[in-house]
Amino acid sequence: MDKIINFIKYDHSDLNNCMIAHFEICANERRRDSAHFDNCQDEIYDDVWYAAADVAILVTDTPETLKDGSELHGQTFEHVQIARCLGITQFIILINKMDLVDYREDIYDQACSLLTKNLKKLKIKVRILVTGSYISFHSNFSIFWGNKQTNWYKGPSFVDSVDSLACPERDLNSPLRLSISGSFEVKHRTFTLFSRVESGVLKLPASLQVFPLNQQIEIINVDGLEEGEFGAGSQLCLLVNTASDDDIEVGSIACPINCPPFITETFTGSIILFETPQPLLIGSQLTLHYLQISQTVKIIKIISLKDKTGAEKRNPRLIMSNARADVIFRSSEPLVVDLFEKTKSMGRFLLRFKGSTVGTGKIIRVP
Repeated sequence: MDKIINFIKYDHSDLNNCMIAHFEICANERRRDSAHFDNCQDEIYDDVWYAAADVAILVTDTPETLKDGSELHGQTFEHVQIARCLGITQFIILINKMDLVDYREDIYDQACSLLTKNLKKLKIKVRILVTGSYISFHSNFSIFWGNKQTNWYKGPSFVDSVDSLACPERDLNSPLRLSISGSFEVKHRTFTLFSRVESGVLKLPASLQVFPLNQQIEIINVDGLEEGEFGAGSQLCLLVNTASDDDIEVGSIACPINCPPFITETFTGSIILFETPQPLLIGSQLTLHYLQISQTVKIIKIISLKDKTGAEKRNPRLIMSNARADVIFRSSEPLVVDLFEKTKSMGRFLLRFKGSTVGTGKIIRVP
């Protein structure tokens, strides 16, 4: 049986490059049925939302190819922490550039030791594999069957590891939500849309409303099909007609007209902070990354701080690093959102402050 996996790959040798792919792997024949890659030159954290991933594939270098060995587990630990907070629970780590150290087993063991030392703190299971250089992804070198230079390596291949991944439970019972990640006008009032079903089931034929501009669309076909059903987690290419002359914007949400999402500039978020350059105060401005968009938000009220025991401190003056808090934000423009308890993938967001990722959060209340 073919397995469809949505994954995001972090490349630690180039922090400004993120590769996102949609894989269909046929386990029995050991071949890639299809793969689509997008090279994203923006910050990697912006692209976590585009992938809406089930699995995180992290590519890191061996200690010998890094200027500072501590960078290996530091970056990986940070990225796993962020992905985990965003709902990703399955990870595969590829030890890259082993060809530059002659595939030495001791170097591989050193890399594994550095990684596991910090990753154990997160209490998650991570598969650590060995690969050759980047060209291996294109030539199947050590990705499908391994190679003679790593006879000492007894672990699974990349494809074996993907085969063993559990298919996540999809949110099929919630209202239909499609996030738009790409929009191209084919001709007047006809668009090709790249989207992901965040929740519910899309049944063709269908007429949907696109928010926040309240545009009505008629779906002509999905991936060339005029009939069918597509559940949560599906990555789709839609051909649609619209009655409006306005463009359909990236970051829009399509859904049934009788079950719209929230459109708001103010919301309450339950946040988890990492290390911050300075404490966050009322009035602090941060960059909010939500689905495929990013906006400036301002803290207008700190409702409470929470410690590990669940005890609360009401109306604190500031939020320090490694804290949990309930905060009211105001965005620079209206956002199309859902509550986390209603639609998990649409209820998560990421926060950056002064060029650093400082936390993640869940939308728990909308006025």
